[in-house]
Amino acid sequence: MLTGQALPAPAEQVDKRKLRPKEYSDDSRSLLEHVWALMGCPCGKYLVVMRGLWLPLLAQAGDLDKPFATAEAVTQLQAMSAATIDRYLAPARKSMQLRGISTTKPSPLLRNSIELSKVGDEPATTPG
Repeated sequence: MLTGQALPAPAEQVDKRKLRPKEYSDDSRSLLEHVWALMGCPCGKYLVVMRGLWLPLLAQAGDLDKPFATAEAVTQLQAMSAATIDRYLAPARKSMQLRGISTTKPSPLLRNSIELSKVGDEPATTPG
């Protein structure tokens, strides 16, 4: 690797794909996550329908007075499609996902209430 051929620049990938510039800025992505959390974490399709109602109300309430909530970021947020919103919110959803095992245990009452027959016991004479 040290003496071999130099690696291509990231813009000239091995499979000849062109790297496209980002369509939406980082501020609009941060604003999207902020608005999504304020709205109660809806999916992208619901967020697209509700953003026309919510964005003016959030701006009026002062919830969009963040440093990343510029006029350009708000315009870009209004132009995002539902699929783009879901794609940009995937890391935030994954970080909010519950992890770990359940802490509930089965009750010992159930285990003690069921009688098990052993090899030396007489066979039961009554059904049930």
